[in-house]
Amino acid sequence: MPPALVRCTPSSATPRRRQPAGDHQVDSPCPTHVLAISFQDDSRGRLVPIHGLCWALEVPSLAEASRSPPHDDGARRDSRCADLRQLNLPVLPLRLPHARAFPIIHEWPYLGSPLALLRHFLVPPTQRPPAQGLADATEPSPEKGHSEGIGYPASSAEIMDRLYLLHTVRETAVALELSSEALWQALALGWNRLVVAGAAANMRERLV
Repeated sequence: MPPALVRCTPSSATPRRRQPAGDHQVDSPCPTHVLAISFQDDSRGRLVPIHGLCWALEVPSLAEASRSPPHDDGARRDSRCADLRQLNLPVLPLRLPHARAFPIIHEWPYLGSPLALLRHFLVPPTQRPPAQGLADATEPSPEKGHSEGIGYPASSAEIMDRLYLLHTVRETAVALELSSEALWQALALGWNRLVVAGAAANMRERLV
């Protein structure tokens, strides 16, 4: 049976990253597939263009995405992706537990950065630095803490929300069968730091 096809614009398949000043614009490769995602905790589905090889290397169930789309007529090979207005892409169905976790997991096949992952949980939104250079970051050691740009939310309520968000990301990673040791070490480090920060926040709030 031939794969279902969907027409989409070839934009935003990769996480947006700020272009360094003075650098030449680099044309991103065209997406090759579309994930048709349904969520257990959200009735609204999502269609997400992806680069199949990146995802196939991380997600065993998407191994077929490593193959070139059978309908590829050469247009994408001969044209810059930015010049193409629409693409017909094969659709890969995917069922995930948490809608809120997907934007975070979506970054991993492209960036593979433990520090970028941790910043979703450990840095308050108003203090989150730009994404530039995160792909080159390495996992910070527990001793470095704030010196690596990792901070904690101020209140115990926000810390609990971050713990739940991290929990949803872990469950989504399990559903995708992600096996990257760096990813799981980063999630464990984030969980431990948030638990410690939450205990400290509870103590502070009791003393006020």
